[in-house]
Amino acid sequence: LKRIEKIENLSSESNSLAFRNPSPYNQVGTHHTSQQGFCWGHAAVTNKFNRLGFFDKSKKPPFSLSSADPKEQDKAIDYYKEKIEEVLDNQATEIPGFANLQDFSDHPAIQGYLGDRVGEEWADNAMTFQGLTTVMSDSPMSRRENEKLFAQVKERIDNNQQPQIVFTKKGSMGATHTVLVSHYTMERGRMILCIRDNNVSPRKNQSCSEKMYLKRDGSIYYNSWGWGDIGGIKIAHNNNSETVSQVASLHEKCTKDKGCED
Repeated sequence: LKRIEKIENLSSESNSLAFRNPSPYNQVGTHHTSQQGFCWGHAAVTNKFNRLGFFDKSKKPPFSLSSADPKEQDKAIDYYKEKIEEVLDNQATEIPGFANLQDFSDHPAIQGYLGDRVGEEWADNAMTFQGLTTVMSDSPMSRRENEKLFAQVKERIDNNQQPQIVFTKKGSMGATHTVLVSHYTMERGRMILCIRDNNVSPRKNQSCSEKMYLKRDGSIYYNSWGWGDIGGIKIAHNNNSETVSQVASLHEKCTKDKGCED
């Protein structure tokens, strides 16, 4: 993975979706409604673009979104929708005409479609049996389980990955959230997980404002407002299966573009 994974500054604001976790009060898409937003979908889509989207503002796309011709604008929108689908299908994808994910997702002709796909990714993951079992777990895990989780997250970050974790607030069944872990720091010998929370401004991620850490009793604490002590927590079930497909696609692109060897 270290040799062929796409490497980015994963805490950078430019690698974030331009919109926060959508809700009825912050609606982005047009076809889906959720009372608590689509956090799992937001995290999954962000992660896929960070790993698989190769943006190049200097490269001219075949159709222009700013064209005076409405027909060409429609073709441009269809072109970029295909690019979005390629990324969400775990394919390494070149995206011309945009500098980064934030610029891409901020364009009004693209944002609504991306918002809908965030909702669909949420449904594909959060409403599965694996997703629901986490929602139902609001009791803290053991020190051993939590230490193992932190070790697994660290290993993925060291391999240039950005793990998705899903967790429930202690004692609050149904108060569940999914976030990305962009990096970690060490403070007085304790590992701090730096959280890219889709409910919080991405500017805070670079300074590790939102953080998780192990308390002295072995439980996990999340300092973001409203969370505190964590109950059930695990690496999102879609993380491993999607990574296999993504790495294969990245290796194929690397071999084609740069002659990478196994």
